[in-house]
Amino acid sequence: MPSLRREQVADDAVAHYKQAMALRDLDKAVKGSTEGDTRVGLKETVDPKKFATRVQKLYDSGRLEQALGKEGADALVKEAYAAKSAKSLQTVAKWSAGILAARYAGGFGSPPHSDSRKHDAVVRQSSCNRNNLRSGPSLRRRVGA
Repeated sequence: MPSLRREQVADDAVAHYKQAMALRDLDKAVKGSTEGDTRVGLKETVDPKKFATRVQKLYDSGRLEQALGKEGADALVKEAYAAKSAKSLQTVAKWSAGILAARYAGGFGSPPHSDSRKHDAVVRQSSCNRNNLRSGPSLRRRVGA
């Protein structure tokens, strides 16, 4: 019986060591995805895109399951991708709001309900002005033609 107990202790020690190293790899993935430093008063934030990529690599290699078990690994990967999708949706919403605000404030043309004839006249006049500047007498004098 004592030799069986020693083998069990040795196997447990190896399993605990592997789990500790897998947890260390997960720690590196989290720290590698984090920006900011609370030690100097900065807020720490995790970039969901980086985090999901790093967690997926750990999951594919089996290290995440070693660290957290099958259920824990599955749950973490699921949450990482949910955070990545939420961040993407939030970014798209911000971009869309900014584009719409700029468009209706005159940044990207006129709103769809405006008078298109007025817009066309402005475009025609600006293109005429550009053509006059390119071939006008003042340009020829400067170039020496």
